[in-house]
Amino acid sequence: MEKKNILDGDITDLKIMRKDIKELNDMEQYREDLSFEIRNLEKNIEAEHQILENTIAQTVKSRREEIEKAYNTEIEKLIGKDKKIKGQREKAREKGVIDRIAEETKPVYEENAKIREEIANIMKKNNIPSFCNSSLYFSMFFASSIKEMFLFIILLIGVFLFLPCGIYLLIPNHKSYYLVIIYFVIIVVAFLSYILINDRTKVAYTEELKTISRKRKLIAQNNRKIKVMRNNIKKDRNEEYYNLNKFDAKLFDNQKEMDLYKKKKISALATFEEETVPVLRKQHEDEDLPRINRMEEELNRKKKQKEDIKQKIKERTLYVSTNYEAYLGKEMCTVERIDRLMQIMSQNENMTISAALKAGREPVNLQK
Repeated sequence: MEKKNILDGDITDLKIMRKDIKELNDMEQYREDLSFEIRNLEKNIEAEHQILENTIAQTVKSRREEIEKAYNTEIEKLIGKDKKIKGQREKAREKGVIDRIAEETKPVYEENAKIREEIANIMKKNNIPSFCNSSLYFSMFFASSIKEMFLFIILLIGVFLFLPCGIYLLIPNHKSYYLVIIYFVIIVVAFLSYILINDRTKVAYTEELKTISRKRKLIAQNNRKIKVMRNNIKKDRNEEYYNLNKFDAKLFDNQKEMDLYKKKKISALATFEEETVPVLRKQHEDEDLPRINRMEEELNRKKKQKEDIKQKIKERTLYVSTNYEAYLGKEMCTVERIDRLMQIMSQNENMTISAALKAGREPVNLQK
């Protein structure tokens, strides 16, 4: 059967054409609306899945932290107890070190006390002045060690530098010759004092002072010995002397209990990951997945509707192209232009579409 030329049609054919094109436009708009709804549904479904995963992760994290906190609290108590025991142990050790030093150095201290008593007896027996038993005196008259020589040098610096300068600064209206006089007086006084003390003590009690000097050296040797003994005891890692076994036993038991709690914590967390986490996940999924599944079902329906409408649009587009656009041109196949043609044809019911086109002065590529 020969295909009808729409250009020969009347206003009734034009109305049918308008209806077909309007339906095509509505279907294309419906397809756009479906595309918009599908995009929104896809975004909402993705957001819901993300919210669900975040909720599950937050719940799992919170429950895991609760388990860790419970065990960490007990472990921290044991750590505090460990520190307390170690503190008590260290105090006991320090006391033991002090007692050991006192015990092991006691003979040396007793020997020093005996030597000091002998020195005191010599001085008392010979009426030797008490200042003769001082470090300053022996550094001046019997210097034999680096310490005594150093002390003597300090004494000289003090007497011949700081003393004259100090006196000079205290005198108002400083004049240079004051310093010369001060130095002269100090040198004379110091020299005479040294000679006087030397004659009255060193010369008078030479042998006795030499004996006292030897005994003072013994005391100094004993003091160095005590210092060495004290340092050796402090450095000694052998703690058998201090009876610390009870503290070590407490530390061992405390560490054992701490290790037990750590193992229990690891076991509890493993059980949580293997058994509790799947339960928590299922609990949240049971609450939220039905709603998400309904959204996905709605999405699938929308996609199906879009595929259906795409097929209808394809068929209707082919129909419009074949029956209308092929005769009038694509630019004339719009509702607005068809309405203009209908307005022209409504004035003459017998007018054809071709005549309406000419009347409306619309350029067209006519095809027979």
